[in-house]
Amino acid sequence: MFFLLTHTRAMCDVDGDHALNRAEFSAAIHLIFLARRGTTIPRDLPPYLHPANLPPKVRLVHKTA
Repeated sequence: MFFLLTHTRAMCDVDGDHALNRAEFSAAIHLIFLARRGTTIPRDLPPYLHPANLPPKVRLVHKTA
């Protein structure tokens, strides 16, 4: 399970800032749910989960002052 989490987090952190924004977190949670159902997690982030391809509501990132 630890490998699944670290692999998923690294794969979904597309901007490489070592933190997941809303879109990256959504992609990671989706992949974790798939894994819990028995689906094999891909080696690379699928294009349909890339943050640029997600709906604008999911891509929204709240910036703090």
